[in-house]
Amino acid sequence: MFCPGKTILLSLALCFFSGAVAQTTVKRPLRNLSVGGHYAYGSFLTSEPKAAYLRDSYSSFGELYFQVQTDGSKAWQVANGLPQWGVGIQYGNLGSKEHIGKLVAAYPFLNMPLFAYKALESKLRIGAGAGWVEKPYHPETNHKNVLVGSHLNAYLHLLWQNEVKLAPRLFAAAGVGFSHLSNGGSSLPNLGINTPTLQAGLRYAFDESFEESSAPRNSFSRRPFYRLGLSVAGKQYPWIGGERYLVTILNAEIMKRTSYRHQFGAGVVLFHNPSLEHDPSGLLSVKREGNQLQAGAYAAYERLFGKLSLPVQLGAYLHNRDRFPVLYQQIGLRYQLTPRWSASALLKTHLGKADYINAGIGYTFNSAP
Repeated sequence: MFCPGKTILLSLALCFFSGAVAQTTVKRPLRNLSVGGHYAYGSFLTSEPKAAYLRDSYSSFGELYFQVQTDGSKAWQVANGLPQWGVGIQYGNLGSKEHIGKLVAAYPFLNMPLFAYKALESKLRIGAGAGWVEKPYHPETNHKNVLVGSHLNAYLHLLWQNEVKLAPRLFAAAGVGFSHLSNGGSSLPNLGINTPTLQAGLRYAFDESFEESSAPRNSFSRRPFYRLGLSVAGKQYPWIGGERYLVTILNAEIMKRTSYRHQFGAGVVLFHNPSLEHDPSGLLSVKREGNQLQAGAYAAYERLFGKLSLPVQLGAYLHNRDRFPVLYQQIGLRYQLTPRWSASALLKTHLGKADYINAGIGYTFNSAP
């Protein structure tokens, strides 16, 4: 179940990390709510010949979104160039009317400014949420759908958006989008659906007022902090209709914040994965009793947006590599619930091949980042 879209998503997500630099004077809207809509047109990608025949039409989606402009009242907002945040709702045809059907997706997003020139502003929007598929795989009624094995899936969304101001409150936009839909291996099949699109739309702002404001000069702790995390994942293995397993992950890490946008660190991790007892040959009669533990170490980076962050981990197995490459990757979302407690959801992959999606909590032992 190779999913090249995850590698593309990771590469695109990393490209905006340099972001827009902080400035001492900013403009901010007083009432900053907008509503907009997009139409997207494209075609899903697949490297599997057995999935190509599913395509019977082009992919097309309509989107309604609500967006709020940050006002520079917090240092992280200014450090990130005054991003916008919002919620998008998407509906449309995934490109296989007969075997996959309609998609309904809802996701929160951040819209990061890249550059501006006169009436033109270029942005990168990153979103993650849930997507519902009308016709997932079914062994009797829909056995040809080898891309998606469940109604409910994770939905990842990227959009390079170029917006032109037509009037004080009206904006036109065009851009290139990319979406990925999969359940992270919780239900097979799970090749996933990766869809590049061309997009165009309009946005209406409810207020056009602006005022000058000095950027706040808040401070943050630069000393290292320590975090312990516990998370779980569901995984079906090794084939469609196979047994489902509960994977448990315990990790400990040391992190250091270097700015309002970045923090770096390293950690060690222990995986308890009962699916490893299955012999890679796939023979039901072969069981590797007790082969359930893996250990590893990783380098970590987090891109910060206030209480929200995008963690990226590059790890290597130190014990029981088993059937996997020696390197693994994790990317996802973390939200700081309190100064000490956080919640996270991470996608684990091996060189672009999805393993599972895990969700859990973390506890910071010394001063909060």
